[in-house]
Amino acid sequence: QDHPASTEVHMPAPLVLRIAREVASIVCVKGEAVPSPGKIAVLKAGLPAERNIPVLTGLGALYGFFDLERGSDGFNTGFAFPEVLLALVERTQAGDLDTAYAIFRRYLPLMVFEQQPGLAIRKRDQFNLGAGANTPENNLFVVKDVLTNLGQFQQAMQKLLVINPQGASVLSAAGY
Repeated sequence: QDHPASTEVHMPAPLVLRIAREVASIVCVKGEAVPSPGKIAVLKAGLPAERNIPVLTGLGALYGFFDLERGSDGFNTGFAFPEVLLALVERTQAGDLDTAYAIFRRYLPLMVFEQQPGLAIRKRDQFNLGAGANTPENNLFVVKDVLTNLGQFQQAMQKLLVINPQGASVLSAAGY
């Protein structure tokens, strides 16, 4: 994982490529050093083809479309709606960049909202979706102003038409 914001270690693309070539147990690279699209393109071009090492994007999918456009193989991130990420990957791999960008543009406000430091919104919305109910991790929804943050989150969800009492997927509820 190349994430200088958390590790305080800056790994230039040539170093990541060297590590991937020399360490046989490397099976994936997660690129999270911004700006990520250019670095992902360099990594994809330089990784040994015979090893088929995927390059995944993280960063809450904030730059997801642009990373996919430059060659990312998919996502390894905590964005709470994996079906949105899957649709982005599928549309991009199919060459349907207009639809991929439309999906990205539609969900970007929710991606941005989730990335606020101190908010555990993704744990809360995953809990609401039934993932890991009653686990200790889902009891971590601790913020200074829980009701305000939850209210803002619910407003964002309603604006995106992703609240669907019938249980349809986020993408079907949103028209994608």
